[in-house]
Amino acid sequence: MSDGYTERYGIRIPPIVNSAGKPVAEMPHWMVERNILKNYDQLNEKFPGKLMPRWEHFKIFCDFVWGPDNHRFSFEWNPNSCKILEAYHKHRYLAIAGHASSSKTETGALIGVAEFLIDPDNTKVICTSTDAKSAKGKVWGSCENCWNSAVDFYENWNAKFESRGITGACFIPGKLISSESIIRMWDGKVINPKRGIELVAAEISKSKESSEKMQGYKADKLILVADELETITPAILETATSNFRMNDRFRMLGMFNPSGYYTPGGVMSKPADGWSSITEHSESWETIIEPQGIRGFCLRFDGEKSPNVIAGRKIWKGLLDIDQLNAFKASLGGEKSKSYWTMVRGYWSSAGSLEAIYSESDVVNYRADSTVTTWLETPTFCAGLDPSYSHGGDKAVLVIGKVGRTRSVDTGKDQIVFERVETLILDNDITDKSVDKSEWVVKLTKQAMVKYGIKVSDVSVDSTGGGASFSSLLRRDIGTGFMDVVFNASATDNTYSTADRRTGKERFANLMAEMWYIGKELIRSGQLKGLDPDTVTEMCARTYEEKAGKVTVESKKDMKKRIKKSPDRADALFVCLHLARLRHGLRSTERAAPRHKAPTAPSDKLEQVWNPKPRRANFHDLAESVGGWVGAGWGDGGL
Repeated sequence: MSDGYTERYGIRIPPIVNSAGKPVAEMPHWMVERNILKNYDQLNEKFPGKLMPRWEHFKIFCDFVWGPDNHRFSFEWNPNSCKILEAYHKHRYLAIAGHASSSKTETGALIGVAEFLIDPDNTKVICTSTDAKSAKGKVWGSCENCWNSAVDFYENWNAKFESRGITGACFIPGKLISSESIIRMWDGKVINPKRGIELVAAEISKSKESSEKMQGYKADKLILVADELETITPAILETATSNFRMNDRFRMLGMFNPSGYYTPGGVMSKPADGWSSITEHSESWETIIEPQGIRGFCLRFDGEKSPNVIAGRKIWKGLLDIDQLNAFKASLGGEKSKSYWTMVRGYWSSAGSLEAIYSESDVVNYRADSTVTTWLETPTFCAGLDPSYSHGGDKAVLVIGKVGRTRSVDTGKDQIVFERVETLILDNDITDKSVDKSEWVVKLTKQAMVKYGIKVSDVSVDSTGGGASFSSLLRRDIGTGFMDVVFNASATDNTYSTADRRTGKERFANLMAEMWYIGKELIRSGQLKGLDPDTVTEMCARTYEEKAGKVTVESKKDMKKRIKKSPDRADALFVCLHLARLRHGLRSTERAAPRHKAPTAPSDKLEQVWNPKPRRANFHDLAESVGGWVGAGWGDGGL
């Protein structure tokens, strides 16, 4: 137009002006898109029906900055990345579960960098990965590629403007400090450390440090791009669903290869209608993030349905193709292996680890993560304490539980049930530095007993090794009568199952094996409830083996070496569960299949004796038919 204005989408776009306010050039199309995106809500309200959905303008802006003309790095919108972009604009919490080479990381990095370029004055982007070193080859490496390519684009346009005598119209609004994995906002004169793009290493072993660093971030527009969500500390998701959600413009992208229901990725992608509402054929679903009840959305990409695989040839760069799929089939132990489901199917495998004591599938299928809705009697509150420094622990953990009689929703029979109520980390924040840690743990334990009305006789304490001296200290403050538990002591003489009459000593190598293992049967019988994600993760991480007919559980020392953390939450849970079994009669109601007597009736009545009424055969029936075995009842043993 003669006055320097241009028209886009039926809207008059003002020209670029010089320092005197005189129009000197039409605004380039990419700048128009950037300004539309920065002020999208206001413009959409002012000019109803003129603009496209924001994600479409976003895509156009990215095509300018990272298009095929950008020789350093160009981004190609494949079918997966388009789905991610559209879903990102519709949902504040977007989980992306998918196979390897599904464009998750690259798309997430691009979105984060683009959002900062669109509104640098108000935007903070946080990227997470397991550690800074590995992130260089993953999400942060992608962020740097996007950023450096954007620098080229901006510098080229700045040169065009300067050739026309226009200065200051186009500069890259940030400075990359690669050694620190950070991009600081820069307005041409001053660096603003509170705005920009930053990597936060989120190793599980550094949970507290990561959480505290995250909580310090403030911005009008806050975006979290959480890569490797399955293996980073749960504290990241906790911060995103507590502190950050108070920001109306907060967005979270969580990308991961699914392996567990109770990892941060599993928690973020839990279907709103429960895990039973989806199958390996599901491609997207509404989610609910507990315990806050936050609604979100999950996209899932199946490698067997990758666009390149379906096409039978490599059309889109970076996406899994048929040759890579066949290589995965050959290298991951077959199509039924857990690794194949994680890396190729992008879905939760029901196989689990063959050596693990517990499986997430059992916790989900038997609803051990649900709570009791109706008690037939007032339950008794009890507590289990792992003081941390005993038995090689890292944290002082107190588990509050309750035990009482309820009615099974599955069988309709009355049974005694234990429900975890709360897990308290007692030494996270010692507010009074003059108080000894042991004294602090005793003080908080006593406070919890008062809060829940717990009697001394309903408290159990891990007093393994150095815990004996702690027990003396606890006895001084709360009195006598609580239960001392020594993990390396002999198993008990008790039986806890209607299906197996063997004692603990006959079945387990020591008390720790007994305490950890028999929860399997309580889960299957619906008598262990209220399990939380962090505890389930620890439970499912511990392995076992059978030697000479006895169950031996992996030592804490070996487990810590393998998974880099101590299972203190689970230890405290089983200490509490042990008390419920010994002092409140908690005993599995799971039954083995009945043993049939050999038929003595005439042959013409054989069918009547063996099958009085038609029913579906089960595992125990098959075992009876081949060897007369009666189910062990202690879990998976007996064969």
